[in-house]
Amino acid sequence: INECVVSSPCHTNANCTDTVGSFTCQCKTGYTGDGFACVDINDCLTNPCHANAVCQNTPGSFTCACTVGYSGNGFNCVDINECNGDPCHANAQCTNTVGSFLCQCNSGYSGSGFLCTDIDECANPVLNNCHQNANCLNIPGSYQCQCNVGYTGNGVQCADINECLTGTACHTNANCTNTEGSFECVCREGYVGDGINCADRDECKDNPCHVNAACENRDGSHRCYCKSGFSGNGQSCADINECLTNPCYTDASCTNTIGTFYCTCNDGYRGDGLQCA
Repeated sequence: INECVVSSPCHTNANCTDTVGSFTCQCKTGYTGDGFACVDINDCLTNPCHANAVCQNTPGSFTCACTVGYSGNGFNCVDINECNGDPCHANAQCTNTVGSFLCQCNSGYSGSGFLCTDIDECANPVLNNCHQNANCLNIPGSYQCQCNVGYTGNGVQCADINECLTGTACHTNANCTNTEGSFECVCREGYVGDGINCADRDECKDNPCHVNAACENRDGSHRCYCKSGFSGNGQSCADINECLTNPCYTDASCTNTIGTFYCTCNDGYRGDGLQCA
């Protein structure tokens, strides 16, 4: 009698083998017992999978699956270089690690590495080294320093430009004075204007000379000279006593007046005093 066919005497997870006058029961692979009672063997206890794989026990067997960051059949697992797929932000660097990866924002950016935003170095003086006389310009991931107008240098170092030495818009008749970052133009004495444009000032309009002197305006200046009949420097003019030089006829008398004189023929003579008969 084939007992294996007639009564199925063995455990569900056992194989029945008919023998002469009898039969044998043997637990299937993955199970342990006497064939009449079979218990699942936890194959994961012997660590059959790769070190970087997870073992999952199943009835009568097991499965191996590589952990996240690795690829393979579970018995052989190799590290996946996630950086090849560009998982990080465009402004971040990807570093592959064993079974994973790291994202780090580039210099000049802040964030998680998956999201990076530009740092405005110009908003915080601690984050830039621009000179106090320079303008800070924020650019993606960095910044630029540019010396202000009136200064020269690389933006980190700025020195005042002496515009008076390099040629300015000052007028020919103006004096240039260098100032910090700029310059000033002032018309010279005798001229009026804003220093960029200077015109001769007619000093004679202010009557600078003596009342008995004439004023002659000159470019940037003026000249005072005493009128005829007066002597002096034009600022001070004294009447000349022409009679001291005996300008009249011998038989005439001389009378000095302010700025001139006149001659009168003596009694008994006729004429203009310069000639008497």
